[in-house]
Amino acid sequence: RDPLGAPSAALAADAVAAAASGAPEVRARDLRPRVADGDPVELLERAVDAHRLDRRTLAVLLVELDGLDRLLAVQHDGEVTEAVERAEQAVETLLRPGDGVRRDPDGRLWIALAGTGPAGARALALRVAAAVEGAADHRGTPLTASVGVAVFPVDAPDAHALADHAEDALFTAQATGSRGGPPPGGL
Repeated sequence: RDPLGAPSAALAADAVAAAASGAPEVRARDLRPRVADGDPVELLERAVDAHRLDRRTLAVLLVELDGLDRLLAVQHDGEVTEAVERAEQAVETLLRPGDGVRRDPDGRLWIALAGTGPAGARALALRVAAAVEGAADHRGTPLTASVGVAVFPVDAPDAHALADHAEDALFTAQATGSRGGPPPGGL
């Protein structure tokens, strides 16, 4: 199964049924998760519970814009806020229906990737870092992101341990400058 594949048959069937009922057309991009404030651990707990039942892997990406607190401290005209919004929108375009994303109080994004294993998670982490850099800059300097990756049940047995592992991986990515870690298999 392609971890970055198309929407599930159930979502496609729902879209067809909605179109037949005269409801407004639903496009695949409208089904993608949107960044919202909320408790990331709650998101991870729900996702782990669902994936524990069907024994699928679940990847978590923890995305932090590098130096964001420094930029926000000197912000005068809202341009950093606009750049952050563009970066978040770029991340949203990489997500699929069934994934989840929450912004924690520190402005970091927690992404739960349904049915994604280690290789797919690392590949998406690199795409997320590149998307942020391509989408947003501050006074001509691209924003960059570091991404921590953790996979259930490979890296951790529950939501709290998964969150801890993702944070450790984020700190490693920041310390080494690797963004989301090396791509799997030399990709």
